[in-house]
Amino acid sequence: AVGSGVFIETAPDGVAMTGVELDREVATVAKTLHQDAEIVPSAFEDFAVRNEGTRGAGFDVVISNAPFCVRNGASQRIHKSDISSADEYFLDTALDQARPGGIVAMIVHRGICSSSNRSEFRRKLLARAELVDAYRLPGEAFSHTHTDVTSDVLFLRKRDPAVGAALVTVFVSSTPTS
Repeated sequence: AVGSGVFIETAPDGVAMTGVELDREVATVAKTLHQDAEIVPSAFEDFAVRNEGTRGAGFDVVISNAPFCVRNGASQRIHKSDISSADEYFLDTALDQARPGGIVAMIVHRGICSSSNRSEFRRKLLARAELVDAYRLPGEAFSHTHTDVTSDVLFLRKRDPAVGAALVTVFVSSTPTS
């Protein structure tokens, strides 16, 4: 979610920015503050579905703070219904929106990197993108929002689709069975 547009405000001059915001009132504030940016009042899922295959080479950089929750409702039914966690969905879909060689920077729940239940998702993710860097934030990093959660900041570089497809095949076929 773009919120009021902090990333837009701090972007270098001349950079074309697109922000997606679920809350229409907040999107209106962002558009008022950042009139040169494209602000889309929409759920990220709806934006992703509408823009599949229409953005040419994709975005150079995709930045987000993924929600830490389970996906449910209409948004899950319209796009990638096999992904039940919102942070996995946002990360996977942000890669869809980035051009090959583009960067995805995202704040995610620590479970993306640490949970043994998410090893399959990590295999598929790393087949599609190179991990450039990762930082673990302390639990109190978001205490100003009355949240006590350990988060990771991930920086991924999207691989060429042909390389990614080949690596998915290798990673998935070499998945250990219990």
